[in-house]
Amino acid sequence: MLTSLDEYLKPNPFLRPPRPTPELWTPPESSRGLRAVPMRSRGSSHGHIVLVECLLDFESRLERNVALAVLARPDTDWVVEQSPRVEWVDDDGEVHEHTFDLHVMRTDGTRSAVFVKPSELFKPSMRRMLKLIATQMSPSVAQQVVPITEKNLTRADLHNAELIQEVRREPYLEDDAVIADLVADLNGPVRIAELVENSGLNGFGFRAVVRAIADGKLRLMKRGMIAHSVLVERRQG
Repeated sequence: MLTSLDEYLKPNPFLRPPRPTPELWTPPESSRGLRAVPMRSRGSSHGHIVLVECLLDFESRLERNVALAVLARPDTDWVVEQSPRVEWVDDDGEVHEHTFDLHVMRTDGTRSAVFVKPSELFKPSMRRMLKLIATQMSPSVAQQVVPITEKNLTRADLHNAELIQEVRREPYLEDDAVIADLVADLNGPVRIAELVENSGLNGFGFRAVVRAIADGKLRLMKRGMIAHSVLVERRQG
């Protein structure tokens, strides 16, 4: 309970002053997808994920969740939705065209064509289509076809993906440098809470730790939700 005006007016140590606003702001580019996603729909959830350089459109909540989970991986280089577009030949010799939901490039150069579909709608004919596409598609387009349903994502995966997307929206390089110094001195597992305490950055330290996980500098000792009580260790290599 506040007891005086001076105490009421005391600056909040957990808030930072706003950053200077640039005179000019360059909005992100439009989606790089090969097929435009309509933003109005009565039957599904359509929207954008704002990346640093462009927008990433989605036309269902499942597509949004999968895209966030892929973007949260430290080995993801880039993601383009509604791509690649490929031709394939069915068992009767008929030529078809299919546009995948996500085109993913890993940091090791591996490209994946991602097919997103709710499990209840994932029919055997779709599995056959993906198998045929995988055998016919040029490796220069993608080396693997990856089907994903909601069963491939846990609650922890989605929690972490949304958290990583949030902390990346407003990075603080100074905070990241403090955490990087602490990580460099690690010789074994440590709880996130200890890193946050040693950083002296309070909640901003937690956000910096999450960014370190997202960037591959730290890794979780056990798959689960990112939280203060979780053990992490320095990622080697």
